Amino acid sequence: MRLVAIEHVSQNLYTEWLDLLKASPTASPFSFPSLFTDCHQVATVRESGELIALAPLCIEVRRGIKHLHFGNMDYADIVLKSPNDILSVTEIFEFLDKHRKEFCDLIDIRGLTLTSNIQLKPGTLNFGSVGAKAFIHQRYPQIINLSTFNDYLNRLSPAASKQLLYKERKLERRVEGFRIEQVHGNNIPELIEHLLIVNQIRWVSRGHSGITQENLYKTWAAQLFAHNRLYLEVAYTHDRPIAAMLCFITKNSLQYLAGGFDIEFSSLSPGKVMMLRAIRKCCELNLSTFDYLKGLETYKMKWGCTLVPTFRLLLGSPAFKGKMAATVLEFESKRKDKRALEKFNQMDKS
Repeated sequence: MRLVAIEHVSQNLYTEWLDLLKASPTASPFSFPSLFTDCHQVATVRESGELIALAPLCIEVRRGIKHLHFGNMDYADIVLKSPNDILSVTEIFEFLDKHRKEFCDLIDIRGLTLTSNIQLKPGTLNFGSVGAKAFIHQRYPQIINLSTFNDYLNRLSPAASKQLLYKERKLERRVEGFRIEQVHGNNIPELIEHLLIVNQIRWVSRGHSGITQENLYKTWAAQLFAHNRLYLEVAYTHDRPIAAMLCFITKNSLQYLAGGFDIEFSSLSPGKVMMLRAIRKCCELNLSTFDYLKGLETYKMKWGCTLVPTFRLLLGSPAFKGKMAATVLEFESKRKDKRALEKFNQMDKS
């Protein structure tokens, strides 16, 4: 017997959510419950009482329109116990569409990829009785089609690859008491604290605030580590952190979330060295993609990236207010996408 429902996030459901993520080979790191402190309800599918699918429900009000998202960040997705379970996806969408008026004007799912559990494709789609439209939301820089680390280095110019390897050796030689500590579970709180220290130093020097949500990152990192989804390294001079790198491991990719370095050591390029190590790890894990996530910063382009689209999915046949919002969203997304491509082409030429 299958049952689709909206459930409040209790402690029992929180535990079931984590168990479902552990069982799901395609679960997104951005679907972990520690991220949803403001989301108190989820759509669930149960079969004979067992949780087999879940979608976090988050409401955002923009210009007086209530948008229903599957998370506060892009890449959040429906969590499925079994890959390709399109029946559960359809059941969730039909249920949400039926009860739409109770909590939103528009079902608006952002930042989905072509490998999403929702199995989307650009254009007009149908999930059972629910009509939907998918269009490009944003493009993310990614290093794609990775195989071996040497193959990756060969994609770069000979001078660039030689320089990167030299910087790695130089950092090890020039920094007194140099060492790199990798995550092993018990050191997660300490490594996250040190990540935030170097992240703050780096971004404050550029007029930004850096990462501030220490407790959230510690909880999130611990959950990811328990599911073998965490890559975290910190470089030290003796006991002083000088650089750090935080990435998430998915079925096909290593996703770069955060990093930083102490600007006192910037002449030794510790940030580049940590990035190089992460790309090497991506190849060692036989992952085909190194994903830089959101943002077209110039430094990302220098690593041989391709722009890969993410998509926005608008569901159902909303009332006039929702239809107008959907039209505006599609127009804004197309405009942003055009600007992103222009910016990327300018970077590529330079």
